[in-house]
Amino acid sequence: MATVGEGLKASIRIGGTIDSSWRKGVSQIKDGLLGITKETKSLQSRQEKLARQMKKAVLEGKDVTKLRAQYESLGKKNRGCDKRADPP
Repeated sequence: MATVGEGLKASIRIGGTIDSSWRKGVSQIKDGLLGITKETKSLQSRQEKLARQMKKAVLEGKDVTKLRAQYESLGKKNRGCDKRADPP
């Protein structure tokens, strides 16, 4: 017949096993979100740079069609990052 101490010992061991996998899962989620955050910041920075270039080009009377297309493309990629970060 099992004693109370043996039952508690088994519970603690199982809890430790779950805790280990929990930390690994949380760590993977954290790493994934950090990667998405870095990518988003990079895309936003590139968009800001393109916006400055477009503004300068417009003032100089140049065609900004290609710059606008690049800007929109970066916006789509950035929205893609947002979708990946938001759970369904």
